Parts: sequence; C-alpha cells; structure tokens
Amino acid sequence: MAKIITKNFKHHVVNQLTESITEPANTIYYMWIGNHIEYPSGDDNITIPNDTVRETHHTPYEQGIFGKKIQYNDVAAMSPRYNWTSNTVYDPYDDSTDLTSKKYYVVTTDNSTYYVYKCLDNNGGAPSTSSPTDTVESACNFTTSDSYVWKLMYKMPDTEFKKFATDDFMPVVTSANVAAESLDGAIDVVRVVNNGSNYVATFTGQLIADDVREYIPNIVGSSTTYRLANSASSNTNFYVGSGLYITNDSA
Repeated sequence: MAKIITKNFKHHVVNQLTESITEPANTIYYMWIGNHIEYPSGDDNITIPNDTVRETHHTPYEQGIFGKKIQYNDVAAMSPRYNWTSNTVYDPYDDSTDLTSKKYYVVTTDNSTYYVYKCLDNNGGAPSTSSPTDTVESACNFTTSDSYVWKLMYKMPDTEFKKFATDDFMPVVTSANVAAESLDGAIDVVRVVNNGSNYVATFTGQLIADDVREYIPNIVGSSTTYRLANSASSNTNFYVGSGLYITNDSA
C-alpha cells in the first residue's frame, strides 16, 4: 500500500514536540551523553538501538556520563541554511513544486541582526547580484536592482541566531508582524510562462517639457492638455480610449 508522510505532518510533529517543552506544564526532556568507550572505527560502526526496555531504559543508565535538562529556550525549528551569495541563481517560491532541494530563500546579516528573505521572482533564472536589504517586516515585497523580487519573512538577533545556527542549518521563527500584515490568497507576483505572439504594439515613454501644454486654444473646454512625444505610434486612433499614467510630475 502506498504511503506518504506529508510535510504538514512533519511540521505538526515538530510543533508538538516544541510545545511539549515550552508549555507551562511541560514535559521534561534531557540531552543524554553516554558510552565512554570509543567505537572501533568512528561513526560508521554506531548502530541504532533496538526499541526494547533494555536498549531504551537500562543501557542509557549504564553507559550514561551526564545529562542536561532541556529548557524552553533551548529548542528551535531548523531549516537548511542558504547565505545570500552574489552570482547565484535562486529558485522562486512555487507551491506547486517540491521545494525540498530548492534554494528559494536566503539569509543575510548586518552583524547585529539576521534577515531571512523568500525569493518570489528570479528574473527569468538570472543570477542574483544585488543582496536584499529591506528590513521592514510587512506583507510587502520589493525588487532589487537585479530585478529579483524578495519578501522579508523574519529577522533574528545575532546572539539568538548563532545559538542554534551551524554552517548548514539555521533556526526558523514566525514573525508576528509579517503574519499580521499578510493576506491569504494575495497575488504577489505574476510570472509569464508563455509570452504569446501577435499582440498589438504598446508604447512606453517619458514626457518631456515640450510635450506638456497648459492650454491649447483649439481644444475647447480643456485647461490642461498633455501631448505624446513624436516617437509615439503613428497608427490612426492607436491611443483612442487609452489612459495616461504620470509617475513623475517634474518637467
């Protein structure tokens, strides 16, 4: 019979284990160090103990050297660590694919705080050359100069991050600020998979001072009129019914 342990179930197990340690009436756990006798040739000969009373109860006490009680602040969920590195292609987040081996997030630091960003768009698979630097915890995404689109997921003080982080793994937390600002079902990025063909041409340009007239006598009822540049389309009625969007009012 086919079977699968879903990621949601794995996350649930991790959350339940963490909760059992951190809740007020918590379960007591110990990190146990034992077996003072060296293994014959390193870790290759370490065997997984059998799930018997002897192996799980008596043997640890016989071989134990010391144990340390695990406190509520001694645990953290962990994830593979990907430091942002220039000229690296990062994967855009996609909930329809298996993300297990994808580098769809990065971590950066300013030496006092660590920031974790999710990649929403990778500019068509181009290398990332501009580090994400937005440090505001909100639902907004932002675009860097290399046309990558990022979203800050959470940040963590240097001391807390380094308590758990290794070269290969890093702690994961939920940012209350990001979660509060986020909206389920929001569309952050629209990725064009197939550009299509035979679309009517479009014009994108910039108005210059000579293209703006405050008043043109032969246009009745108009106190302010904008005129397109000479490089605009010469097709008859090409702009009829179109809107003009001004992003900068400086001449």
